[in-house]
Amino acid sequence: LVRTVATALRPCGRCHAPSEGGLCGVCADPSRDAGTVCVVEQPKDVLAVEQTGQYRGVYHVLMGRISPMEEVEPEDLTIEALLSRVRAGGIREVILATNPDMEGDGTAMYLARRLASSPVRVTRIARGAGVTPRDVKELLKHYEMSRKAIKGFAGNRKMRKQLMKQLEASGIDLREE
Repeated sequence: LVRTVATALRPCGRCHAPSEGGLCGVCADPSRDAGTVCVVEQPKDVLAVEQTGQYRGVYHVLMGRISPMEEVEPEDLTIEALLSRVRAGGIREVILATNPDMEGDGTAMYLARRLASSPVRVTRIARGAGVTPRDVKELLKHYEMSRKAIKGFAGNRKMRKQLMKQLEASGIDLREE
């Protein structure tokens, strides 16, 4: 059975993920956003992203990562196929989702440099808290609005106290320093 599965699977003609036919299920799905390509190192990384249920674009599997210590060079990966896809047009964004380690970051930097002259937007998958400067600005704006609203209740101590208790119960502390 394992031998049958192994011989039946071939790289997808577009993204290089395992496929039983010419295109894998993701590339063949017309509801996917073919203009957004998530670049991953291995086929298992496609499965990990798919399990989130949050991504609706397509993929490109590098089949490894650049690793001088393991003698893996860019030519050993499917980088030229990715660049050909970008040159063919129709791709708006390339999301670099390589692993967050030295080789993965190096591979992402290499890809970003190779894609720099193309018209596509190149982004790196978020790591850590996933908070952008825009999120922080928005949070600070709401914080200031809440402080002003509470100060507006200065004449109505009971209402102000009740609001403060609700905010504190939610983990928000607006007391003046």
